[in-house]
Amino acid sequence: ENRGLLISSSHIPDVQRIRGDDDALGGSLGVQWSGDDLRLSAVYRRGPEFDAEYEFICGNGAGFGGARLCEIQQIPTGGTLEVLSGDSSFRAPDSAAIGVAVHATPRLTISADLNRVFYSQYSDQIANIQVFGVGRPDFPRRFTIQDITEIHAGVEYSFPLAGEKALFVRAGSWLEPDHRLRYAAAANNNDDKVEVRAGGMRATVAI
Repeated sequence: ENRGLLISSSHIPDVQRIRGDDDALGGSLGVQWSGDDLRLSAVYRRGPEFDAEYEFICGNGAGFGGARLCEIQQIPTGGTLEVLSGDSSFRAPDSAAIGVAVHATPRLTISADLNRVFYSQYSDQIANIQVFGVGRPDFPRRFTIQDITEIHAGVEYSFPLAGEKALFVRAGSWLEPDHRLRYAAAANNNDDKVEVRAGGMRATVAI
């Protein structure tokens, strides 16, 4: 739930609310080849998708985006802005991986894998509800998350114990590149202006 900025004690901010309670299934499909001292594998994982519903509840203040639409449509405080309310979904990203394991000695195993995570599937679902009221529905497409390739590596060494028992010691490391949400401005920044109003003040912000 996201509430707008509280300007004064009498001001009731807008509320953006998302609810979800769902069960979903994901899946994995993989193959593996094993030799005497070498093992190769590949897997594709399909992320589950969860249903959700979102709602924009109007406050009593002026503003832009959804708040501006509440003014235009004369929706009372506490009323629902239908154009910014409805059903949606959240999908966990898919991933694909390939890996190799080598038995360097009877006791030492070295492994590594590359894991491609399709985080861009997150940004494909973004809907920025603050920009509909300023006539810029193209804004959501400028929010992106890059797909990344994670690198995992590890070693395992077995120490023989009494009888047929053994102690296995494992260590590993991984590289996870940055995959934060980013905004890409247009080449001509003069086209990207948002009017912000608060109380008696007004400002035009170029993005």
